Amino acid sequence: MAEALDVLETIAKRLDLGREAREQTVEVYVEAALSNLPDGRSTELTVAAAIVHGTRASGEPRPSGCIAESAAVEADSLHRVSNFLSRELDRPVVFCPPEDYLEYLSGELQLDTSTVAGAEQMLGAIDGSVLAGKDPVGFAGAALYLAAGGEVTQREIARITGITTETLRVRVRDCRTAEEVS
Repeated sequence: MAEALDVLETIAKRLDLGREAREQTVEVYVEAALSNLPDGRSTELTVAAAIVHGTRASGEPRPSGCIAESAAVEADSLHRVSNFLSRELDRPVVFCPPEDYLEYLSGELQLDTSTVAGAEQMLGAIDGSVLAGKDPVGFAGAALYLAAGGEVTQREIARITGITTETLRVRVRDCRTAEEVS
């Protein structure tokens, strides 16, 4: 358990997690540990999966790709273990709308509040059915890209969000199409 808390602290610093997110993550990890779920899995991977759940439950979500990178684990393995924890702990993965990712992403990209406000406005104008079932961090990144007006590149946003530039281009196109419709 001490090792897991050390790993959590290291990753939490890299991801700039707030107190609530850290507490939620510890709660998830302890619940998993009491059920012997970390057995046979690396501490980093299990802690990273707990971070996925903890950050979403606290309303401070981080892109899974960023969590995987910060924990030095494979993104596919993180996704698999996160789903495993969800199933075994009867803890559904909380859906976070794209707006929840804006604060973290804008901080990482060093964008000003007017850019964030423009992205929020853009996302607010998109019909919820367009967003349903799609990666919310991709939409958040696309909205920031469009609102920034050339201040950041698609490559920078893709790196921070943990998605491919092709996925980002598709989400930018989705945002533009949604803007034209509204």
